[in-house]
Amino acid sequence: MAISRPIAEKLEALTKKIVMLLDSHEEIQLKLQTVQEKNQELTTIVEKQREALKKFQNQAKISNIVGATESEIADIQAIKVKIDTCIAEIDHCINTLTEQ
Repeated sequence: MAISRPIAEKLEALTKKIVMLLDSHEEIQLKLQTVQEKNQELTTIVEKQREALKKFQNQAKISNIVGATESEIADIQAIKVKIDTCIAEIDHCINTLTEQ
């Protein structure tokens, strides 16, 4: 049984289209794999940058705490000096009163 010529031509055209679609599908699959690998690399980079950012933020917080502590120490020392000055003045007043 012979296939009529128009049907054979259509079958051949469909076969070519199927081959082209399969080639296209394979090419797209390769591109997809490449994109997925790149996505994984970028995801890893983003995670590392997030971790670095957290460390940086923690360092900034620690720096703020240390800075606050240093200023508090300076305040404490200033208060100590004022107290020592007041004590010296009180001693002077007591000595003046006892002399009279």
